[in-house]
Amino acid sequence: MASAIRQAPFPVATAPLNGFDVPWGSEVVIEGVLEAGKREFEGPFGEFTGHYSGGRKLPVMRIDKVAYRTVPIFEHLSTSAARRARERPNLLSGGLCV
Repeated sequence: MASAIRQAPFPVATAPLNGFDVPWGSEVVIEGVLEAGKREFEGPFGEFTGHYSGGRKLPVMRIDKVAYRTVPIFEHLSTSAARRARERPNLLSGGLCV
């Protein structure tokens, strides 16, 4: 899809462990294996609205290698960030991604 939008081949790089093609310029590349038939309970997780979702059994991934740029940009979502920003104005929570 990226190549169609650009109307040119999308540049790729080789993942360090398994040699798969990954988008060139990736901030973080996580390599691992989904373990067949293995599930473990995970959760509950906090949502950005301040609510919590229930937990459930999900597939297990064994992480073998994490590669990243020198100073990677990592976007995240902080649980109930709006409320915490009011309580602690010095907490950086403006750069949230959904």
